[in-house]
Amino acid sequence: MEAMELGIPVIATDVGSIFEHLQDSEKGFLGPVDSEMFLDFASDKISAIMEDKEWYTTLSLNARRYAEDNFSIEKFNSQYKTLFYE
Repeated sequence: MEAMELGIPVIATDVGSIFEHLQDSEKGFLGPVDSEMFLDFASDKISAIMEDKEWYTTLSLNARRYAEDNFSIEKFNSQYKTLFYE
């Protein structure tokens, strides 16, 4: 959440509910859970977006927009109110 809020494309393993927030190649990348494989995966993705500034910018803007739409304090407060009072 914090990285997306800052407009940083995320590179994460596909565990838990991360897939609900991070569609591969839209706002970042979902990699394999295996440590060795993930290191290679992340290295390849970092190299790729360093070589393509336009792609990096697109990922960055998508991440930031998603965070604004889904992780705002207003949305957080609203969801807690719903959870506890409805």
